Amino acid sequence: MPDRTLNSGERFLPDSATIHHLRHVFRLKDGDIVRVVDRDGVERVAKLCADASLVVGDMLSRKTPSPVAVCLVIGLLKGDRTELALQKVCEAGVAEVRVAVCEHSVVRPRDLGLREERLRRVALEAACQSQGGLVPAVSLHTDLATALLMQPPGPRFRLDETPDTKSLVSQL
Repeated sequence: MPDRTLNSGERFLPDSATIHHLRHVFRLKDGDIVRVVDRDGVERVAKLCADASLVVGDMLSRKTPSPVAVCLVIGLLKGDRTELALQKVCEAGVAEVRVAVCEHSVVRPRDLGLREERLRRVALEAACQSQGGLVPAVSLHTDLATALLMQPPGPRFRLDETPDTKSLVSQL
């Protein structure tokens, strides 16, 4: 998914990770047809060329974001569970994911930048895999308070399973 608008007849070279994915994971050959979605959510057909570039063809559809922009704030989870959660919320159509390093999160400060880049790549791959076409904004925050700042406009729903509060299950 290129981070720009694509026009019919245009030729562009995807990044090396996308080329690898097309050639070695999907095992596509020269002349094979793929679907690409640009930053505006416009889905088009494209033909894979020998030099790994793609020639953009006709428009198939336009992906539109949900009228309700969901912003999810989650704590950094153990192991690869954050990545799994991110994949699932991408498939569900979440517009923004904020990952917070919480009190019991175990992460080295020098690894935060690499972790954030990895999470963005996971979101992009999940959006491609689910054919959703729209990639959520992903950010990593050093604490929960920072992640909760700058709330998007509109209604808010907050799940808070802290001690001394009614549990979510008791509210059902």
